[in-house]
Amino acid sequence: MALADLESRASLEQERLAGLSAAGMSNPDIVAANDQLTAALSAARTATQAGISLSQAALVSVNTASQEITSLSTATVDDATLTAAVNDLTGRVPFFDADAVDAQDSAAFDQQVELDSAIVELSEAINAFLAANG
Repeated sequence: MALADLESRASLEQERLAGLSAAGMSNPDIVAANDQLTAALSAARTATQAGISLSQAALVSVNTASQEITSLSTATVDDATLTAAVNDLTGRVPFFDADAVDAQDSAAFDQQVELDSAIVELSEAINAFLAANG
């Protein structure tokens, strides 16, 4: 489930709601479902962006470490110098927490599932209103 697809579906339902509102047709159930959708959309975007940020930081960390290690491996140094350089690298390069990345990805997925449910609820509320008010 991609966030962009969910955003597109949410937009379509909100356009349906806007059409009803413009025609002076709405009800509290539809408004509440739209409020829930808006909150879920915001939460999904925030969680997804946080996951992207963590993944980007992890990539930068790995790339930096890789470049430093490559530099060390091509240099002619004695064991003591190499050990000191690796220790320095360990202190300078923030290694990423794979568990944190996984947890954030899971949180983003959970938020997207909530968004999907909110889209369905708004759609059902609109459909029920239209069925009742022909």
